[in-house]
Amino acid sequence: MSNFKLSDTIVTKSDQLNAEDLLLSNRVIKITGVRKVSDPQQPLVLNYEGDNGRPFKPCLTMRKALQFAYGDNPDNLIGKYLELYCDPEVKFGKEKVGGVRIAGMSDIKGTIRASFTETRG
Repeated sequence: MSNFKLSDTIVTKSDQLNAEDLLLSNRVIKITGVRKVSDPQQPLVLNYEGDNGRPFKPCLTMRKALQFAYGDNPDNLIGKYLELYCDPEVKFGKEKVGGVRIAGMSDIKGTIRASFTETRG
């Protein structure tokens, strides 16, 4: 009998959480750290419990959703839970590459309904 799981062999080599990491199921993360970096495409880095050095770097659309939900102070994100999923419809240029999207957020007062679309190219 094997002493490993096939999922152990398909971890994406990357410095961040990727859409491919969410193909099999959504993931709920608890944010433990927030920082801004000099990358103009992904300036926000969210560390979370068990990230193993692979933080969530939300795209512009998801950063807008976070700011809308929690306000402008990045410290408001600490301790919040996000449910993340792979959206296979996300495009880079004309090619569908998939992307990480937020399905749910903790500590929201009332109901927030928003529809965001993003195309990078």
